[in-house]
Amino acid sequence: MISCGLTTPSVFSEKFVFPPDLFEKHCLRKKDYITKPTWQLIEQNRLESLYNQILAMLKVRAKVALKLLKDEPWDFFII
Repeated sequence: MISCGLTTPSVFSEKFVFPPDLFEKHCLRKKDYITKPTWQLIEQNRLESLYNQILAMLKVRAKVALKLLKDEPWDFFII
């Protein structure tokens, strides 16, 4: 499980993923994983920056999901 959403803790928190070594086991980098975009960019009228951040977030999430889908035995998988 990878937590993503409004109440997600830091990617370096023990409660961010389960099992805790999920990223390390699959050679994925936590520091590249964006849990939520910086919504303050809207107030700063930096919409292109927000768009680029959301796009980067989705690319990393897709990469992680595809790697886990391929490497782990699944009974159920949802994104």
